[in-house]
Amino acid sequence: MSFVGQNWIKDQFGSDSKELVSNPTEGNSLSNNMTLKTQMGLVNIAMPEGVGMATVNVNNNYISEVERNYDIKQQAGYLEIPLLLRYKIIDRRLGFLVLGGINTNVLMSNNVSLIDNNQVIANGKIEGLNPLTFSSSVGMGINYAITNRFHFSIEPTMKIQLNSLNKETNYDSRPYAVGIYTGISYQF
Repeated sequence: MSFVGQNWIKDQFGSDSKELVSNPTEGNSLSNNMTLKTQMGLVNIAMPEGVGMATVNVNNNYISEVERNYDIKQQAGYLEIPLLLRYKIIDRRLGFLVLGGINTNVLMSNNVSLIDNNQVIANGKIEGLNPLTFSSSVGMGINYAITNRFHFSIEPTMKIQLNSLNKETNYDSRPYAVGIYTGISYQF
């Protein structure tokens, strides 16, 4: 596919799990939206005013002249509210602990950008994102007592999504994250 007047073409269908669902030039002529199917769900992108989209057949001779690869950046921002339990296995100056818990995630932002050479061409949203999701946290930690009240800790933790980010049954996006959390704590 390419964008009429701009000679833009999207990367190959399926190579990055993106597939064109609807063409804005078909149907309602007042709408200038492009819909793509991605792993996170349907993405609706509002194309710039006056820019249409045309499908290009890969057997055409002119495809190499108009082919351009673009990036799609999807951002679903969630505010995480953790409920964690820590159990000290060794409670000395240098202590070891295990941790686990449940996190409630509240949707705060939903953005999709079509990018070419670090420039945003068009913006949109991911359809059907859950406004509230849950994830689990599992990890271990090392705790060093600087004084009786101040402690330094390092906690490698893995977070796994318990329910899909998208409420549509066709999309089962359950990302995970691995991180190392550090900090200094004060005990009363």
